[in-house]
Amino acid sequence: MNLIWKLALLPTWSQPTPSPDEARQQAHHELSKVAYKPKQNILEKLFKWLDSTLSKAKLNLGLPEWVGVLLTFLIFMALLALLLYLATKITLARRKRKSKALFDDKRDASMLTLSANKAAAAGDWVSAVVDRFRAIIRSLDERALLEDYPGMTAQEAGQLGAQVMPNLNESFAYAANLFDRARYGHEETGPSDDQWMRDFAVTVTKTPGITHQSAHNLTPELTHGSAGPLDVNPYASNPYATKGRRR
Repeated sequence: MNLIWKLALLPTWSQPTPSPDEARQQAHHELSKVAYKPKQNILEKLFKWLDSTLSKAKLNLGLPEWVGVLLTFLIFMALLALLLYLATKITLARRKRKSKALFDDKRDASMLTLSANKAAAAGDWVSAVVDRFRAIIRSLDERALLEDYPGMTAQEAGQLGAQVMPNLNESFAYAANLFDRARYGHEETGPSDDQWMRDFAVTVTKTPGITHQSAHNLTPELTHGSAGPLDVNPYASNPYATKGRRR
């Protein structure tokens, strides 16, 4: 009991308070740990590596200081431009793969035609041509002459349209190509292109089609005929077409 009492009277042990200099040293040591250092991004690491490599080369070759700085900057900018080019190319390739599909929404033919008319009124001939061709194919689906499906391309739609309306075979092929040229920027699109697609839409509306069952019996030879009311060559009989397209 006396031993316990004596131990209770002993002063409790506590960590000594460091001096200001010791506290600064401890803080500096703690903050120097990797966990507290900001992470460098890939560009910072690349620039640091270039600077280190060129600094060694500069010392070995005896080059002036400004030459090393200039070389570091030029090589860094060249690599940065290359990375941006590759990133842009990959992004465009992905967008192109995704955008091959003809339809990207569920609008009916009347809504697509209305959208095309609004685009034409605003001078947006690309959107006018694109939505007008979509309206043509959607109208054939609504007439139960063909069935559009997810991922269907303009070329596939043109082939299906030619099957149900073989007398417009070449016009459907031209319309599908015009859609692709407008949407993917292969050629400049103008009011004459929209007028051609507008006239073609009227012709398709007035043309009776072959039903699904009859269309399945068509062979490729039977689908090749005259262009019908709209000639596939817009420069031969289309009064709205203009020459001198930009490629």
